[in-house]
Amino acid sequence: MEADFIDSCALRKCRRLLLLGWLLLVVGCTQEQLSGEVAAISAVDYVLSDSTSPPPPTANWQPYQLPHGSRWPQPSQSHLIYWFRASLPEQATAQLQGLYFYRYSESIDVYVNGVYLGGDSHKPGFDTAAWNHPLLVAVQPASWRSFDNQVLIRFEATKLGGVFAGFLVGDYQQLRALYDERYFQQITVNQWLLSLGVVATALALVLWLARRQEPLLWQFAASSCCWLVVTTHMVLYYLP
Repeated sequence: MEADFIDSCALRKCRRLLLLGWLLLVVGCTQEQLSGEVAAISAVDYVLSDSTSPPPPTANWQPYQLPHGSRWPQPSQSHLIYWFRASLPEQATAQLQGLYFYRYSESIDVYVNGVYLGGDSHKPGFDTAAWNHPLLVAVQPASWRSFDNQVLIRFEATKLGGVFAGFLVGDYQQLRALYDERYFQQITVNQWLLSLGVVATALALVLWLARRQEPLLWQFAASSCCWLVVTTHMVLYYLP
């Protein structure tokens, strides 16, 4: 009895140590330090428009402070499309610059000084599900003016709303490091877990075929399939 109690205490301590180690690892991996060459943009103007090209300066632009998050049901619309406009800081060096979008849902298109630079909203026959994917866009030196640089972002949300946290602008290599770190945490790790889940599900089904009298095997495979659905949604970029 005493031995069981000691084993139970040791197991609880081990679990606490593992949990503490995991939390320290997560905190250490998620620290995104910004240098003087990277700036966060949160003050923007916005206008609602379903146009595929940037609205004119005479549109009904309204000042807005990011982050943006909404749950506004609009049954009459399949999507809500916002245009965000922001001024970019002057380019201090001739190094390659970038725009880093670390959290948004569902998709965006990016224009700098009226020129389309990239995004993820256009794929015929598919809906973008970029809620768990970061986006990094390079801004070539030729795209910058000597003054009054402006970025326009076409943000497409679902009819239930959407999330747009803001973005970072600055040295491309520094933003690339931040992008790679977040991509590893949110995409690569889930890809590994998805592969592991597929293997575990297949193994459980094979064992169940060999031992049909064990219902726990097919029940485990069914629960694993449910978990795979969620993990797949975190990995896929486009949904049919």
